Amino acid sequence: DNVEAIMQVAGGYGNSVYTGAARVRLGNFFYWQGKAELKGSNFFLRAYTTQERSGESYDIGFVGLGLNRAGKSDQQWFEDYALAFRGAAIGLGVAAFDHNFAREFADGNLSNNFSANQLNFFGITSGVRNNLGRLTPGSPDFNRVKNDLVNTPISQGGALFFDESNLYHTEGMYNFNKIINPNTVELIVGGHYRMIQLNSRGTVFDDAERRLNISEVGGYIQATKKVFNDKLKLTASARYDKNQNFEGRFTPRVAAVYSLGNARQHNIRISYQTAFRNPTVQDQYLNLTVGGFVRVVGGLPEFIERNNLNNNVVRADAQSIGNYLQLLNTQGAVAARTNGTYRFNQFRPEFVNSYELGYKGLINNKLFIDTYVYYNQYSNFIGTLNFIAPNAGQDITTVQFNPADASPVIGTFQLFQVPVNLANLNSYGWGLGVDYNLPGGFTIGGNISHNKLLDAPSNFRTQFNTPEYRTNVSFGNRNIKGTSLGFNVVWRWQETFTWQSTFGDGVIPAYHTLDAQISYRLKDLKSIAKIGGTNLLNQFYTQSFGNPQIGALYYVSITFDQVFNK
Repeated sequence: DNVEAIMQVAGGYGNSVYTGAARVRLGNFFYWQGKAELKGSNFFLRAYTTQERSGESYDIGFVGLGLNRAGKSDQQWFEDYALAFRGAAIGLGVAAFDHNFAREFADGNLSNNFSANQLNFFGITSGVRNNLGRLTPGSPDFNRVKNDLVNTPISQGGALFFDESNLYHTEGMYNFNKIINPNTVELIVGGHYRMIQLNSRGTVFDDAERRLNISEVGGYIQATKKVFNDKLKLTASARYDKNQNFEGRFTPRVAAVYSLGNARQHNIRISYQTAFRNPTVQDQYLNLTVGGFVRVVGGLPEFIERNNLNNNVVRADAQSIGNYLQLLNTQGAVAARTNGTYRFNQFRPEFVNSYELGYKGLINNKLFIDTYVYYNQYSNFIGTLNFIAPNAGQDITTVQFNPADASPVIGTFQLFQVPVNLANLNSYGWGLGVDYNLPGGFTIGGNISHNKLLDAPSNFRTQFNTPEYRTNVSFGNRNIKGTSLGFNVVWRWQETFTWQSTFGDGVIPAYHTLDAQISYRLKDLKSIAKIGGTNLLNQFYTQSFGNPQIGALYYVSITFDQVFNK
């Protein structure tokens, strides 16, 4: 038999803005992937590597924080805000508890509104009086501080981050069809080995003083058997995977497809599958401050122990975090609303049992239907929780706040975001796709899907990030008879849903788009010319929280097809 050898190299270079755990400016970013493969009729051996270099990339949020702190320290800003909020400027006609005034006061934007004597009389600091709350954008001091920040690593107080991580992967598969008659049983075996080398120099992961290498290995076997005159196809498989940070996992699967009709055009499928998902490298080793005050750390035991998160730590919902951030805005004693103390369990891979029933068939050579329904049972579902942890010697339940002296409160608590497992969680869904062949080569079709996550506690951030309903409808003709013209029109819609991520949570509004394309076959050139657009009506929408809105895209293309064929 012939054996095919494949060598492939791909890469990319550029500048962009990326939203992950934080908003990042990618400067002179570079990545590449190399692959080598041997492929025969009944086997393959494959190895590839993916490597990236962050170049001159930096965290935009850290730049903003650094610029603010260069104008005024956090402690001074909080104290100035509290001073104004509690009513220091009542004599100037400004009522107490005026957030807008307190913000302007702390930012240092008041000298144009009140005289120096008035401000001095009411105890307003010289820093505020002289507009020193923030550096002026474009000024020499502003530019100097910014340049220092973008060229200083995060681990040293700047905004520059490094990512020089590598992935190495090898895998292989062998089909025994030349040893065992496939009519008896088709047997396949395979396996893989993967190594991930993290290298952020302590700017993203906890690797400032160590090298983080994560290895995993896995193997599988699959058997397929056809019975009842090949009308029933049975498949069973099992695999075992082991990651160095987690216990090994055995995941069996079974499926059956029964075909009906003279041409086997009706197919009913049923399956039971088990699967697992290891925590991502971010879930394991992330060690990053987001937004200036939330510490996002990995869920491995070493991070829980190092940050003393099993000692007097409480779960925090959005309200309690809001209370924490407003401690400096409130008179008297403030009790942070929490959900009780929390004890961390061993961080484990996510596991799912999945049941699916489906049908795919062609009716009267005109109507094509593909439908399914599924139910998933999760254990150790991976999500995130927010926590408020006290610093040494502090009490988590209440905090006494004197508006005249905010300094004791500053630095009392630390907010953490930690990936954890939830014991049990279920989801279900269904989908229906229909295509109908009309006379003259016209087709009309559509599909709709529904996905629902059940039983999720309100304070558990599942990051499911899936709308319950989405649908599309299409109408077209690839080649209108006698014209060489073709067209296709597609309308898409999805409903509102809540997006959750390390970067932030928010509502993604429902949206709909209209796509259209007209094509013309240039027979003499063996080519196809196309003109069209996506989101033709330019209805701006976004698909995830924190990312830019998407508008219309219009295009013209010529595809040369079969140019070298006789």
